[in-house]
Amino acid sequence: MLRFIPRGLPSVAQHDTKEAVILSRRRRISFVNIRDKIRDVLFVIVNMRKLTNQEIGAITILFVAGLWAYWKYLYNPIKGEIARLEQDLSQKQSQLESTRQAAKELEVLEAEFKVIEMEAKEMEKKLPKSKDLPKLIRDITKTLEKHKITVQSFAPGKESPKTYFSEIPITLQVSGNYHNLANFLADIGQYERVINTYDLTLTPKAASKESPDTIAASLRLVTYMGR
Repeated sequence: MLRFIPRGLPSVAQHDTKEAVILSRRRRISFVNIRDKIRDVLFVIVNMRKLTNQEIGAITILFVAGLWAYWKYLYNPIKGEIARLEQDLSQKQSQLESTRQAAKELEVLEAEFKVIEMEAKEMEKKLPKSKDLPKLIRDITKTLEKHKITVQSFAPGKESPKTYFSEIPITLQVSGNYHNLANFLADIGQYERVINTYDLTLTPKAASKESPDTIAASLRLVTYMGR
């Protein structure tokens, strides 16, 4: 299993390996010293019958002094070093756990940011930051032609700034039949860009050979632009 190791933070494994090498070397030295001392003691014990009481006392003093030196200069420092390494290891593990937790929280934040970014892109399609009025006029004109609606008047109005957006009105005078007009209004309601219909007025008219239209309509379309 892969372990997450933040950039710039040395891994606990690397730190432990370095400290373990130092500790191993010190232990190796201490074990050699102990082995040599035990060998010397055994040698003395074997040959003790040949020694005088004064010599035996001197050897005992030397042996005790050797044990004291071992405890003071080898065992005690190594014991302190082990305690320090254990404390350092505990701190590194705590830092690693904190870093892992921060990484999990960062992943959650990144996922939330992507969702917000996608929503913002969708919102920008509905509420663009530019007028792009020529394209909008072309789209509305094509939809009118698709449903065979006759245009008497097509008049874009003046932009009206609001707090967070601007309104762009377009006034239309058209004629057609009820079915075609309803389909036209349904289609522009499906545009990515938001378009609302206001002030719709329908007036019946008699169809003729020149025009099969049965309804005259006046309406105001309003689209929006982000600020």
